Amino acid sequence: MLNIIVKKMIKSNIQSVNFKMAVQQNSKLMFVAIVLFLLMPIVGILFAATIVIQNNIKDKRIYFFLFLLMALYMGVINVTKTPASDQVQYMNAYMQIPNQTLFESLTNIYGDSSRLTYKEMGYGLLNFLGYYISFGNYKLFIIEFTVFLYMLLMISIYKFFTYLEVYPFKYYIISAIFILCFFSQFFNITIHLQRQIIATAVMIWALIDTTIKQKVNWFIALIAVTLHTSVALFLPVFAFVYFRKRLKVWHIFCLMAIFCLSMSILSSISSVFLSLIGGDVYGLSRLANAGTSIEDRFNTNIMLFFSIPLLYISIRELWKNRYNINNSINLLFIAYCFLICFSYLNPDNTMQYRYFMMSYSFMPFILPLMFKRNNNYRKIYLFLIAAFFLFRFYATFEDMVWDYASVEDVLLKNYIWFLFYR
Repeated sequence: MLNIIVKKMIKSNIQSVNFKMAVQQNSKLMFVAIVLFLLMPIVGILFAATIVIQNNIKDKRIYFFLFLLMALYMGVINVTKTPASDQVQYMNAYMQIPNQTLFESLTNIYGDSSRLTYKEMGYGLLNFLGYYISFGNYKLFIIEFTVFLYMLLMISIYKFFTYLEVYPFKYYIISAIFILCFFSQFFNITIHLQRQIIATAVMIWALIDTTIKQKVNWFIALIAVTLHTSVALFLPVFAFVYFRKRLKVWHIFCLMAIFCLSMSILSSISSVFLSLIGGDVYGLSRLANAGTSIEDRFNTNIMLFFSIPLLYISIRELWKNRYNINNSINLLFIAYCFLICFSYLNPDNTMQYRYFMMSYSFMPFILPLMFKRNNNYRKIYLFLIAAFFLFRFYATFEDMVWDYASVEDVLLKNYIWFLFYR
């Protein structure tokens, strides 16, 4: 008996020593990654990703270290964007903060004193705090905002895949964050549609936190709504948690079908609510006057191309876990299905493509799960999908809607160069 106890103690001590040595080695490698990142960001990122892949211990630091490097890289690329359209409004709102009272800063989110609003003061507060944290330097604010946005989503990915108990975990994480950061269409709107994108990220955090705890995090969900009211679309999804013990998966699909059918009379419903509430509520006004937008209708073929694979995965995961639905319910998959239905069938052109662009944030959470239960293709798929998004990002970089630095500069310049761009 004594021999067994001694052997266990020795084994435990050896494991402890090995863990400490591995942590020290990781610290040295992370320092090398920082140096490489400053000299050429993408090399530092790839080196940090290699550290994660080659590591066999549960060292959370190396994951968050990689997240931070990638977020910082996307931030300085955003610094090179020429402000246009919506971003100009947000930039003006930022610049006017020192000349306004706190209340004016909270309500003047468009940079126009004639367009004050009380419904999205959460973004006004974010803008106010961001101004002083960035010392009034707009470039620094862009980096801070981008880092905050991407870190919210990447940490959410980490929590979500931990909850799903995916294996091999590190491959899923790397694949997902490469999809997130190097998905051109998503990156293109990160500093352009700031309110909508940051609100979506916060709402996804709330959806995942609620899924993990099976208890609604109304505080975070309502914060998301104060950033951009469009994400209020997801609030009814949280109600599923309260009925999960009596809920069957076919109930969810029936509700989706009813939701889709109701879209045909959405304009009439919105008009009724608008008359009851009174005043001018942006979303309801849009729907009540559907068809009057000057924008062309969004290309539904593009919408289907992006959404069908993710819808398939979401519905498959809901169906395969139907026998466990009494114990837990995955709100992220349900939210995505409702979002796509709303986007595809929405009668208002502007709302249609705005909500579809919101769905880009869901892609890194769902796309890596395509071969979740197939060991033969899983690693290959995760590697190829990450490589595809990385290659496509640079190959199509100069075809993006907005104007950034050249692809050669984005790929090859050192980190300090970005900070002094223009």
